[in-house]
Amino acid sequence: IKAREERSQQYFSSFQGDDDDGLLTDEASVASWTKQDVMMLQENNKFLRKREEEISHIVDSIQDLNSIFKDLAQMVSEQGEIVDRIDFNIENASMKVEAGLEQLKKAEHYQGKNRKMKCILILAGVFIFLLLLLIATKS
Repeated sequence: IKAREERSQQYFSSFQGDDDDGLLTDEASVASWTKQDVMMLQENNKFLRKREEEISHIVDSIQDLNSIFKDLAQMVSEQGEIVDRIDFNIENASMKVEAGLEQLKKAEHYQGKNRKMKCILILAGVFIFLLLLLIATKS
């Protein structure tokens, strides 16, 4: 690690000043530049600033898109829960309808049995009445 630090010190020692922006603009080198070089440097700086603004705009757009997708994922999750509840309620309703159908079948069966019993009682009553009538007429 120390060897790596020494190598980086060796390569970057000339760029360690606080006001150094990485451009070789010390007094000796600026004096040897032509007007065209300075203009070219300014154009490059403008281009780089514009590019940096565009990149930051793209980053903002990506962050907005990320928040939209998070919101969308949350909505999909909530709707999935709603669909699960609907499915559960449908299954419960289906089971209750089947139980109700069974109850109706039982009621129909009991009602049919009840009719038979009424018929038997009426016939028994008529038979007893006729028997009494027969006894009364013979005596």
